[in-house]
Amino acid sequence: VATAQQDLVQPISCLLVCYFIRVEWFFHLSVTKVWLCGMEAGRILLLKEVATAQQDLIGCAIRTTGRLTTFDAASAIATISLDGYEISVSVELVPGFSAKVGSMYTFIGEWEATDQGSRLVARIARCVDGIDMKLFERSLSLRRRFEEENGLAPQALE
Repeated sequence: VATAQQDLVQPISCLLVCYFIRVEWFFHLSVTKVWLCGMEAGRILLLKEVATAQQDLIGCAIRTTGRLTTFDAASAIATISLDGYEISVSVELVPGFSAKVGSMYTFIGEWEATDQGSRLVARIARCVDGIDMKLFERSLSLRRRFEEENGLAPQALE
């Protein structure tokens, strides 16, 4: 009987996941498509963590948030900053990116080294105007504590 129940649970849970994928917002659909393709979702890092650990992040998938301070449409390079820290972001892989200087954005992508220095090559960009960064930092801290207590924490940055 236990085996029959387990056989039923697997397809049902798959159906539920598929159902939720269809009703999610465009941003979540994009993340799901990336996840299904085998790419990492991106480790959530504060902008100051990215800016201070650039060499340790090369090749890593990361997710970070900051205020768009500059955008050069010709080169598809943006600069985001927050709390005195600043990084460069390439948005050439983000179709239809409409930059609004002064807005808050979350970017997901891979950190790479270039001749001009390190930068985030974004594959997903989302405007998050109105985000409460203090609350975000607090929730991220709680998430990290939970992951650490349950053996789910990613490898520490050096």
